[in-house]
Amino acid sequence: MVIALPPELERLVQRQVESGKYETAMVYDRPEVIEAISAGMNLLDQQNEPELDPEQLLILRREVKLGMDAIDRGEVLDGPTAMASLRQRNHQRYSGS
Repeated sequence: MVIALPPELERLVQRQVESGKYETAMVYDRPEVIEAISAGMNLLDQQNEPELDPEQLLILRREVKLGMDAIDRGEVLDGPTAMASLRQRNHQRYSGS
């Protein structure tokens, strides 16, 4: 496959290669350029992949709903109050009182 890059992308690839970020064994006549392009393609591929599969997303939505329902019922504590409660329990547990 032959790929012709626009001048601005070619300069970007060249800067990345010159920075020393990309080194590899000789595969083609410009392996460092191929490695830089491969890194960019891998990033593009990762951006297009969904972060969560549908089952994970469903579980997360259920957990969020449980939390929101608890908030609506007034069953949650603010951060400082929750931390004070945890510290008090730890103190009681480890001090024997």
